[in-house]
Amino acid sequence: MTPVEYIQNYRIQMACRLLAETDQAVTSICHACGLGSSSYFGKIFREHTGCTPVEYRRKWQNRDRKGQK
Repeated sequence: MTPVEYIQNYRIQMACRLLAETDQAVTSICHACGLGSSSYFGKIFREHTGCTPVEYRRKWQNRDRKGQK
């Protein structure tokens, strides 16, 4: 893994955490994680996770809500 790949993976991991644990806007999360524009963030996120940031958020937040009942 190159240094650039490592940093990109770390940024995606942080974005995943923020998507699952907060209600911050996707645009805010992509900027907070240093992933630039929303379109670039969506492209890179999809490559790493197989889903869009919004799909990821729904999946993880729904899982948390089901576990609390």
